[in-house]
Formats: sequence, C-alpha cells, structure tokens
Amino acid sequence: MVRQVVSPDMQIAMRRRSSSGAIALIFALAFATRFVLALAFPAEGGDWPTYATIADNILRGCGVSLSVPADGDCRPHFGGNHLPGYPLFVAAIWRVSGASEAMIRVVQCLLCALAIARLAAAVRAFSGSGGAALAAGIVLALSPLTIGWPRYLVTEGISIAVAIWLLAECVASLTDRRLRWISLSLAVIAGGWLRWDGFLLAVPVALTAFMVERPARAVARCAGVGALVALTLAGWTWRNHRAGLPLAPPIAVIEKSNAPSPYGYVAWGATWATTEYQRVAWLWPLTFMRYSGVRVDSSAWDSPEEQARVVKLLDDLKSWDGRPFPPALDAQFSDLARERAARAPLRTYVQLPAERALALWSNPFSSFGLPSEIPADFSRGQVNVQSGWVEIARAYPGQTITKMLTTFYRIVTMAGFAAALVLSFCGAPKPSREIMLLTTGWIVARTLFFALTDNIETRFLAPMIPALELATVFVLFGWVHKVARRSLKLFR
Repeated sequence: MVRQVVSPDMQIAMRRRSSSGAIALIFALAFATRFVLALAFPAEGGDWPTYATIADNILRGCGVSLSVPADGDCRPHFGGNHLPGYPLFVAAIWRVSGASEAMIRVVQCLLCALAIARLAAAVRAFSGSGGAALAAGIVLALSPLTIGWPRYLVTEGISIAVAIWLLAECVASLTDRRLRWISLSLAVIAGGWLRWDGFLLAVPVALTAFMVERPARAVARCAGVGALVALTLAGWTWRNHRAGLPLAPPIAVIEKSNAPSPYGYVAWGATWATTEYQRVAWLWPLTFMRYSGVRVDSSAWDSPEEQARVVKLLDDLKSWDGRPFPPALDAQFSDLARERAARAPLRTYVQLPAERALALWSNPFSSFGLPSEIPADFSRGQVNVQSGWVEIARAYPGQTITKMLTTFYRIVTMAGFAAALVLSFCGAPKPSREIMLLTTGWIVARTLFFALTDNIETRFLAPMIPALELATVFVLFGWVHKVARRSLKLFR
C-alpha cells in the first residue's frame, strides 16, 4: 500500500477549512436559536414606546424628540433615558424596511451571531486550539441567559452583540500584542450610545492595553480611546445646548416635557431600596407620571416619625399625576436622602450596595429574556412566602420549569467561573490569566456601578454573561487539556 504524504501547505489548508467550518457552525447555531425565539415569541419591552417614538421622529425629519409624531410638534429631547443610539439603530432599519418590528429582531439576531462567530475566531487565533474556540463558541451560541434577548425591542439584544464584539477585539489585541484601539473605540462608543453603562466597556479596553503595551504607550492608547469617545459626547452636548436642553441628562426617569429629572427622589430611593421588585414599585410609575402608583415598604423609613413624613410626601405627590415631578417635592426628598445617608453612612454606602450586588446575581425569578414571564401578581413579595412557590408552579408549570433550568445553568456557570478564577492563579498559562483578568475586571466594575447607583435589574447582567462564559470555558478547557496531556505521558 502506498502511503500518501500530505505537504505542510496542505495541512495548513485543511486546518483552515476545518476552522472555517467550525466558525460557520457556531454562527448558524447562534442565529438559528435566536431567530426561532424571535419568530415564535416576539416581545417589545417597557422602553419600546420611547424608542419607537424617537425613531419615528427621526425618520420624519423631526430629529431626536419625544413629541407625539401625529401632533406635528418637534420639541428636541436628550434621547430618552439614554443617549439615542438605539432609536438611531431602529430608524436606520426602518429606513430600508418600513416600520417593520420583525426586521429589527432579525438584525439583532444577525449581529449577535456575527459577534459570537468573530469571538470564536479570535479565541482560535489566540489559543491555537480549535477545541477551545469551538467550546466557547457553542456555549455562547446556545446560552439560555442571552438567546432570548434579541426577541425584545430593547437595548439588551444589541448591547450583548456589542459586548461580544469588544471581547473579540480585546482577545485579538492579546494575540497581536498591540491594542486594536480604533475598533475598540468604536465598540465603546456603540455600547455607550446604546446605554450609559455601555461606557464601562472601557474597563476591559484599559486592562488589555496594559497587558499588551508598555505603560507609556498603554496610557497613550487609552487616551486615544477616551478622546474619540469624548468627541461624540461633546458633539451631542453641543447639540443639546443649542436646543436649550438641560446639560444634565435625564438618567433617572424619562421626562417627556424636558423638565428636570427628580434626582432628589431617586437619591432618596437609593438610601433604602435593594431589589428590582422594589424598584418597579417606587420608580417605574414616574416614567409615565403616574405618581399615585408609587409603592414603598417599611425599609423606606427608620422610625414612625420618618414614616409619617414619607407618607405625607407621597400623598402630596399623587396630586401631580400626569404632570412633571414638582421641584419643591423633589427638594424635600433630597433633604430626606441626605439625612438618611448622614444618619447611617455605613448602611448607605456599604451594606445596601452589597445587598444590591447579591440581589443582582442571585435573583431566581428572572426570565433572562426567555418567554417564561410570570404576571406581576405572582412576583416575589406578592405571594405568601410559604405557599408562593407551590402557587406559582401550579399556575405556570412551563414558566416555572424554564426558570428553574435557567437558574440552574446560571448557578453552574457562576460556580465554574469561581473555579476558573482560582485555577487561573494556580499555575495556569499566561493566556488563561489574561482572559480571566480582562473579563473579571469588567464584571466587577459593572456590578459595582449598578450596586452603587441603585440600578438593580437582572437584565443589566445580560452583556456580562458572555464574558463570564468565555472566561469559564477558556480556563477550564485549558486545564482539562493540560491534565489530559499529563495523563497520556504517564501511560507512555
């Protein structure tokens, strides 16, 4: 029998074809899972009316405005409760597709799939392991914590794609040993214009810079990224100034009248609220100026006297339904917030943020974008503690099972990440330590940001999940491969 000799060039070509096939498989899995969910279970999300109104106004030449399009009014607005990145994204799609909500979902699915495929290719180049790239790609493609978000018409679907894209550029920078600062700048700008917390993508960029560049050059590169980001913000600030808008963005709640946001009221809420269910009750009604719908619990006061004061302020607020938050009442809530913080600084600045961080990562009721929502009447705190779980399971068995499986996957992933974090400091190779450092730094920064600013909604975890999964798979795969090689040597 004649033995066929394969040339080195042929071997390289075969490996490239195999790698391309694996990337194509990852892309197909990522797109198909998201597209099926978006097709079968389309959803909008609470902020969609705001995004749709702004996008509609942009298309009709009104610009970024929350005025009702049918009224013909064009009062400029900052962009909702964030910069107007998502409305601009929607308007761009509607420009070529008409007012098609389905096309928005398709594009979100496509962007997520492309970003995951790009990250898998970057991992392949960085690690030199097709297995590591395939494992990471499949986990991200099928993750139950992210596949459901593109079916919604909210920022999470595309924010996840931007976060994965940035991770891919960071990994590519680690491979090249130079910071890909232009593409990373664009990713930070895209993330920040979608959501304010998207600017925290600068954290993994800075960490990567100091891993691949000399300190002086790393500082210069980070300054370049910051300059590009600041340039876009300066341009928008100038527009708002010319339009006569307040320089302070309405990050607390949306005020369609362009009236100042109730920062004092929000600061007061940050002195006692620790869960997203409390947030729904005390903050969300303000979005629609329905102050009579505000609900607070006993953690909002420390004494009967303070309770009476809070109840009176909320009673006075009810008479302002349908109108902007009154500045006089906001000032009184601000005074109350300062008093509570001064009275218990340790609670305000340490205990409550720690409780929020724990609540953010441990909430077992979150659907994570999957079609397993349970009506608010059955939400935690509105059912009897002893019988609530049984009541929910009997009324909504499918949703309950889905939530249980999602929670189980999240617990396993977090436990795997913890194990990977320990292993990365126990003789792990340099690539594993670098991946763990840049992902952990970003996760910690975002968690602290949300805990300190009282932004506690589990959906805010969504852009961090791919980083959590990437680090876990990459480090654990490397250790399994290392142990397997040692075992083979023992049997030779």
